[in-house]
Amino acid sequence: MITLIKLTENDKRILLAVFLVVILVFLLIGLLTNLVKKIMAKQGKDVDTYMYDVTKANLVTNGKEFRKIARIKNFQKFYKTIRLPSLLLLLGALVLLQYCFIKSWDLSFYFSNDKGIGSLFYQWDWANAEKASLLGIKTFIPSKWPDIINAPHFVTGEFLYEGLTTYISFPLFLVGLILYIGHLVGFVARDIQARKLSKSVFQKSLTPTEPQQNSTL
Repeated sequence: MITLIKLTENDKRILLAVFLVVILVFLLIGLLTNLVKKIMAKQGKDVDTYMYDVTKANLVTNGKEFRKIARIKNFQKFYKTIRLPSLLLLLGALVLLQYCFIKSWDLSFYFSNDKGIGSLFYQWDWANAEKASLLGIKTFIPSKWPDIINAPHFVTGEFLYEGLTTYISFPLFLVGLILYIGHLVGFVARDIQARKLSKSVFQKSLTPTEPQQNSTL
């Protein structure tokens, strides 16, 4: 005989929560993928802009020359765009170095919630949260929201210096890193577009092409 699995109300809630989390993860992945695609498409168009004149003036006559000039211009653009994020990362590093030289090279406090940047964020006691059971089997999913072990606050008193060091350096690192990654994605996108154009612009073919498939150059 086939025994049907009976789900309790608790089992149904857990399955619903897992389903919603999976949907949310896929949604975030989709959004990030679309964002990267839009950035790469926008950055790829820059190649059309800075290679149009040299191509129309016949200053490049083959794909190899096209890629060489496009690579040089791409590096020049990349260098100009990463100056700001590099400056932010350098300032963040200098803030940390001044702490190391003045006080200590031990930076283990950096993400802690009593001395470091962790003090500005909520933290929950996930490790000791009671785990829920599904079909009689203990899972890693908490049965209820865990207790708060840290509420956002500013570090004061004897650890004020550590707190200020993280409060100043962390935003510099975070913003600088995000900007740098964005410009790096743009650099890769322009390089890919340049390689594609180096083949299509100088391609010799007697096969008729549709108007919308013609190169923008």
